[in-house]
Amino acid sequence: MHTDSTIRRKGGSSTNDTSKSPKRNRPTDGTSRRKKKGERKGGNDSAAFIVGCAFIVAFIMFGVWIVVLLGFEPDAAAPSMEENAAREVAAVEKVRPKTEEKIKSTNQYLMKKNKLTIAAQEAAKTKKEASIEITDGKRQSWEGWQPHTPSTMEVPWRKCIQKPNTYSSCRDLEADMGTAPPAPKNWVPDVTMLRRMYLKGKDENGNAWPPSLSDELCEKIGPNGGTFEDTNKDLIELVPIQAQPLDRTEEQARKEGLTNGKVPPPDRRMPKIMCSLYTMSSSHASTIRAIRETWAGGCDGFLAFSTESDPRIPAISIPHDGPEEYNNMWQKIRSIWRFVGTHYIDEFDFFFIGGDDLFVLPQNLREYLWVLGDPEEDWFVGRRFKPHPGGEFNSGGAGYALSRSTLRKFLSQMEEERCKATQHTAMEDVMIARCLENMHGITYHDTRDDENRERFHPFAPGLHYVWHPPKEGQPADWYEQYNKEWGVLLGKDCCAPDSVSFHYIKKPAMVRHISSLLYQCGKKGNLRGK
Repeated sequence: MHTDSTIRRKGGSSTNDTSKSPKRNRPTDGTSRRKKKGERKGGNDSAAFIVGCAFIVAFIMFGVWIVVLLGFEPDAAAPSMEENAAREVAAVEKVRPKTEEKIKSTNQYLMKKNKLTIAAQEAAKTKKEASIEITDGKRQSWEGWQPHTPSTMEVPWRKCIQKPNTYSSCRDLEADMGTAPPAPKNWVPDVTMLRRMYLKGKDENGNAWPPSLSDELCEKIGPNGGTFEDTNKDLIELVPIQAQPLDRTEEQARKEGLTNGKVPPPDRRMPKIMCSLYTMSSSHASTIRAIRETWAGGCDGFLAFSTESDPRIPAISIPHDGPEEYNNMWQKIRSIWRFVGTHYIDEFDFFFIGGDDLFVLPQNLREYLWVLGDPEEDWFVGRRFKPHPGGEFNSGGAGYALSRSTLRKFLSQMEEERCKATQHTAMEDVMIARCLENMHGITYHDTRDDENRERFHPFAPGLHYVWHPPKEGQPADWYEQYNKEWGVLLGKDCCAPDSVSFHYIKKPAMVRHISSLLYQCGKKGNLRGK
């Protein structure tokens, strides 16, 4: 056992020196040392215990908070599986009506949206099919299309006659037509398109069709736009020329009576007519547009044969032998009749043809042919000319019509040499007359009324009104010579009240002026009987 003195000696200092060694305060016996050590350990355990308790309390509080949020009582007994299931079913049943109503509403909305989408897709499909490529051999329709028509005139209509192709409001500018869409391969036009548009009375945007014309066109407007003299107006009013409404039905015609006083056979229906015009692409925006917006809708079928196709009009370019020129008109007419006969012969009863400077009164033509005879009989009608014995023909300028039977016979032998199949000439009207007579014995027909007034006219109304034969000593007049056998009536007696056509109406504004004089001025509506 160590003694206190031994300890002091080893420490190197006395018991009174406390500043140098902290060991001087330590207990010297083992019991005291174990006590201090125990005290330190007990303090650490207490701290750990407190931290643990705090953690447990926090955990319990967190659990209680979760339970409260879930809607359960913290001190309630744990529910059984059956109770949980029952609660879930109750919760679902509670929200079911609202959920089902919401689902129903959503479904209705989706169904409505789907229907609208389908309708829009169908409309887009229809519009696409009517405006762009169609498969070979199928018809394409631009029903409802019309160029932009200004709502106000920037110049008077007479100015449109004085300076055609100058002002947009005159409706004769190429820019207003836009670019023509391409015609599909092997395209066969829907020639009934304009007729349907006319009867509907609206274009695809709901605008009036044909577009309205100003009452200004009822005033005197001379051939050059002057105000002093208007012989066209004079003749139309003096005869007077009675233009039957373009929408006149067979029932109305039978009930009201025909202009010529004739009565059509009770077992013969009013015939369907197809009108064909030959033209050039340069006239699409001017005279062809004017015709399209005035009398063309009166024909059951209408088609322009041109140097370029434009499905909107409709106009089609078809090949023919030889160049595209006036001196080759016979070959162009042959190709037109071949196309018409191939595609439309069973759809119409009579087939009328003329140039783009014609003004036609379609209902007057229809009613004249109705009384004339059956389309399965041989008819070749127009303005007959006879320049010399054996040289009779119907004037191409005034236009002429073939019955279905006559067209069939012409097509059957049009390639024969006796029909001058390979000849290039401007005299197409003479050529078809020679072919029909030589091959089938079909010749012209006297188309005058009971008072010997003509129905088909090779000139404008005003020129027929003022024409007179040359005086003695003056050069011979071809018109007098071509009509010498039956003579020409002068003044207002020149023309029948139910006249069918007038030639040399070249200016688009003059087409609209003549149309207004015949169908609008002093009458109700425009081209219509109501």
